[in-house]
Amino acid sequence: MSVGAAAAPGRRRCGGGGRESSGVGHALHALGVTEVISSPLPLGRGQVNSAHGVLPCPAPATLALLRGAAVTGTDLPGETVTPTGAAPLRATGARYGPPPLLTVGPTGYGAGTRRLPDRANVVSVTLGEPVASPSAEDVVTLETNLDDVTGEVLGHVITRALNARALDAWTTPAVMKKGRPAQVLHVLTTPQHERRLRDLVLAETGSLGIRRVAATRTTLPRTFETVDVEEHPVRIKHGPHGAKPEHDDLVAAAAALNLPLPAVAARAARLSRRGHHGDE
Repeated sequence: MSVGAAAAPGRRRCGGGGRESSGVGHALHALGVTEVISSPLPLGRGQVNSAHGVLPCPAPATLALLRGAAVTGTDLPGETVTPTGAAPLRATGARYGPPPLLTVGPTGYGAGTRRLPDRANVVSVTLGEPVASPSAEDVVTLETNLDDVTGEVLGHVITRALNARALDAWTTPAVMKKGRPAQVLHVLTTPQHERRLRDLVLAETGSLGIRRVAATRTTLPRTFETVDVEEHPVRIKHGPHGAKPEHDDLVAAAAALNLPLPAVAARAARLSRRGHHGDE
């Protein structure tokens, strides 16, 4: 979860600053916030009274806390950002600038007592969930035509390729020259593992050649969780548009519990964190 914080003109610092900062920390933890984003902070001009006498704005303590922050000047006299306001932003490693693509959640407002000539003395904080965006990566498909290997050999090669970090591996039927039936073996990989997988395919199949097809793969983010179906672990993969239990885990649990595979899948879905909320 992320939070976008709109910077406010700020109120005068008074006693209890430590309690305020601690309260912010507790709130961020309770809300599960993982990132804080703020608009550039408006700095006032002129002077401010302190225990050390008159100081220029912003005060030295505020400037020390704002190191690395994005700021902008204003015509407002006096303090517009105080140490109490700057400390939580510094402690959370806030990022400054426009928010990313978000689904907007609840918004809270805090108002100061100081009256400003041209704006409300209010800070707003909005909770939001990042919207999943696809990412692209370079991939390679290795292909070879095979008309002289058995189905058992093809299954063995696919299993070895997947264990050797292939992204995917599969076969498609084909008809080669002179009408010979064949299978085309495809191995999808990243450039990092291409050479190792190429050598594996050539050694295991006895093929005399292999084709290389470069492509770009677009993927969506995914997360994983494990649920216990009567003490049998089942991994579940979550994507932005759905969730799916791992087939091998379902098979193992169904065999151990002497239950049909769909029944175990339904139980795993109910135990899933999304299943509890009915999002799937």
